Amino acid sequence: MPYETYTKWSLEEARRLARALNLRTNKALWGLVAFAFLFFFVSSILYFIKGSVSSGVIMMFLALFMPVMVFIIMDLKVKAIYKSSKITQDAVLSFKFFEKEFSVTNMAGEFKIPYDKLFKIVETKTNFYLILDKSQAYPILKENCSSELISFLGGIK
Repeated sequence: MPYETYTKWSLEEARRLARALNLRTNKALWGLVAFAFLFFFVSSILYFIKGSVSSGVIMMFLALFMPVMVFIIMDLKVKAIYKSSKITQDAVLSFKFFEKEFSVTNMAGEFKIPYDKLFKIVETKTNFYLILDKSQAYPILKENCSSELISFLGGIK
């Protein structure tokens, strides 16, 4: 102890982070998407039953296109935000993990954050996300972590 790792910030990491945050913390968005999907899907079936095939096809297309459109818009937004900040492009975040807190160092300085102040810790196949709130998180790449650090992070979830 302490465990150390780093994350090189990239557009792909920004996309993964946005997906993890939105899929796991933005329940209202996904509730709205599910409602819209069901609305368009049921509407398409009703149009097919009434014999209006063209309206049914349009509604079915909207039902299928709505969830895909959310991901497309999210990716375009992430790309625009990433490209707008030259200082964070290709930045390296260095992490040190202690018993009760972790520190992150970037070009703005060093910040110490107690684990009990985290909103959530999410684990995926490739990353851990130390989520500060519904719109901020630190990505930890598992490929840059020792097996001890992976076990440690898994234990504080």
